[in-house]
Amino acid sequence: MNRQDTAAIVYPPEADNTVFNLWARVYDSQSNPLLVLEERHVIPLLPLLNSCEVLDVGCGTGRWLRKLEMLGPASLTGMDCSTAMLKCAQEKIAATTQLYQGDCSILPNEDSSKTLVLASFVISYLGDLQVFARECGRVIRPGGWILLSDMHPVTAAERGWKRSFQIDGTKIEIAVHLWSLDEIISTFGQHGFDVQTLLEPTFDAPERPIFESAGRLVDFEALTGIPAIYILKLQKRMTRLASLAP
Repeated sequence: MNRQDTAAIVYPPEADNTVFNLWARVYDSQSNPLLVLEERHVIPLLPLLNSCEVLDVGCGTGRWLRKLEMLGPASLTGMDCSTAMLKCAQEKIAATTQLYQGDCSILPNEDSSKTLVLASFVISYLGDLQVFARECGRVIRPGGWILLSDMHPVTAAERGWKRSFQIDGTKIEIAVHLWSLDEIISTFGQHGFDVQTLLEPTFDAPERPIFESAGRLVDFEALTGIPAIYILKLQKRMTRLASLAP
């Protein structure tokens, strides 16, 4: 999360993996209050994973993969468009966790093979939400879930938040699509998903030190009570049994 207050090199939303390969060099070293906020609200929403086949879409350097491994899923897969991000992830994860390089238009799984898909700060990079929702509908079995999180579209638009990072003294910015919550819910609904939980968390005490260390405590105070992210837990509808009547 950054305001557009300095000149930057701007990449389009559907950028190839070049920009994410650059980001991989510094991703784990740059604190982000949005990630802290997301983690403390997503973890309580996770189902029991000991019988779940889990896919982390846009797994990046393995932030969520490591946390998910500790919860003992039946299987765990991560995918990302960036080879450099995946290389970082590979150094952290267990040998049993599988990694794939690819984008959200084709998920690397068979039909109805996953119980849970996690897409953390991914949706705003997508130009075609329908394609991703259709793929999620294909790979998630009936009764399974998808957990989506991202910058809150209203707050991001009003505050001019940008997805950006600093590398070698240069600011790199990635343009995003600020899909509305109504658009997201409607699109996934068309592919068999119903909303189970919608959260719109605000920054609180756990995020304050990150703002303070960045010299942006004023921003923290200004955001009191304002949703910073959204978290959507959607469940795949159960398949209706065909009538047995003649």
